[in-house]
Amino acid sequence: MLSCRDEQWFIGQGSSAGLFPKSRIRFLLFLLGLLCALYCSHVSIAQPARDYEIMIRVGFMLQAPNYADPIEVGRHGTFATVLAILLENAFAVGSAPACTLSAGVDFPDLQLLVIAPASAGTTVLKRCLEKIRDLLTQGSFDQRAFESAVREGARLHRPFSLEVGNLARPDGVYTRLWVLGQESLKKLYRDDQVLRPLLGVHDLLVSVDNEHGYRSFLNWFADQRRSDHFGFYPLSDRAAEQLREWDFSVSQPSTRPGLGRPTIDSSGHLYVRAPNAGGRSVVFLRCDRTRDRACDRNVIRAFCNKTLDQLLGTSSSEPANSKSLLHCRPIQVLGISGWIAIEAEDQDGLKRFCNELSLRRLHPVELDYSTIEYVVLVNTN
Repeated sequence: MLSCRDEQWFIGQGSSAGLFPKSRIRFLLFLLGLLCALYCSHVSIAQPARDYEIMIRVGFMLQAPNYADPIEVGRHGTFATVLAILLENAFAVGSAPACTLSAGVDFPDLQLLVIAPASAGTTVLKRCLEKIRDLLTQGSFDQRAFESAVREGARLHRPFSLEVGNLARPDGVYTRLWVLGQESLKKLYRDDQVLRPLLGVHDLLVSVDNEHGYRSFLNWFADQRRSDHFGFYPLSDRAAEQLREWDFSVSQPSTRPGLGRPTIDSSGHLYVRAPNAGGRSVVFLRCDRTRDRACDRNVIRAFCNKTLDQLLGTSSSEPANSKSLLHCRPIQVLGISGWIAIEAEDQDGLKRFCNELSLRRLHPVELDYSTIEYVVLVNTN
């Protein structure tokens, strides 16, 4: 594309230069600029103004299962997953207010995000919450809707193959971190009575895709509705203020499960068989969100999208001489969180980073080591 200077040079050169005196050239350029300004102004005016959004994020209390019973834990995780999908689907049909709903499991409860255009006003948010409340307390879900939700849940939780495909692709880093993070949890918590069944929620969803599963869901849901605490609770001070202002009955979160100690050998290494991961390793850590709800975000701010040079430069040992970036992904299981998987292209540098982090030799200002429960190096070869 020619610049303005290129255009003037072109017009003023050659045998036709005399046909375009400088005054006419200036006039033509002025006219061209004026037409452009009018066109751009028209395009700008024709575009609709962006409508900002208002939102509210709340929890919805469900009666927690007996955490000592893995069968009951798996049943609750499975049906809570189905309920979240049923709720989203039912909310989206009929005379729904101008809102969108995102529902998910924050085990053992539900977590709901309701968004509306700012022009609609907060009254619309209130009506949306009323519709959600009515669906959960009075609504009914037929077997066809149930089976559709079960299949959608199974699709969302379908495990990735560790044998087929190329999990080592450079552009697949975040998928790889998720897959290896989930596989690491299966190894670390293979005897845990809460995580073990929740990590197998895909197979549990497949097993309830039938009439017996539907009847079991209806019984579970009826039991939930009989709870005295079945209802919304705020996830922020602003949400608490809104729920009070709108006269909603406010509940409390269910008691969260405590996790058992992970199985980690003295070497601090963990092996996950993943032939299609190309022999890559990842660093896997957990921080204690009961001590600091923001600890996982603090870990990400401290390490992620920084070079090994930057990070190991805070250590007392030799610099890394590596420009390789650390990539991170938070790992969660039905809302139970606190784990982070970390990878770098420079695998030797990554192993050194893991060692320095384990020995607490890195000193980024964002990190409070007291919240770090463990750090392991996950190998795939």
